[in-house]
Amino acid sequence: MKFFKRINNDNFYELVEDVPELSKVLDIHTEEELFELGYCVLEDSILAIRSLDLDSSFNKSIRSELCFWVQNISSVIHNIPGKLRLRDTTFLKEELYKAIKVLYSLKQRRFEGIIISTTRIEECIKNVSDSISK
Repeated sequence: MKFFKRINNDNFYELVEDVPELSKVLDIHTEEELFELGYCVLEDSILAIRSLDLDSSFNKSIRSELCFWVQNISSVIHNIPGKLRLRDTTFLKEELYKAIKVLYSLKQRRFEGIIISTTRIEECIKNVSDSISK
């Protein structure tokens, strides 16, 4: 656990990009669609964390950044399971926005040898967009 102690490099927070169009997309989701999206976010988050191999073959700066991403993903998804279990949409949209923003930002980093997939999230969002445009 020592490896996951707070990283003292706040420069990594600049890597998390804002996605303004995402909030508009989330606004059109029904309550049921938000719950489904919540499960998709959790699934893609777990897969992303598993993909971030913290193997010692990476140099120290890459390992530090990978640790940042693991901590950041964990931090933004920690409230989602409780909201899904209790079927509480009070702040679910906000929690989903933060989590998707982090996952999309991580995906944009394109680390060599690490594949980050947000397929489930994108499918879920596309299904809602398609149903509205019909």
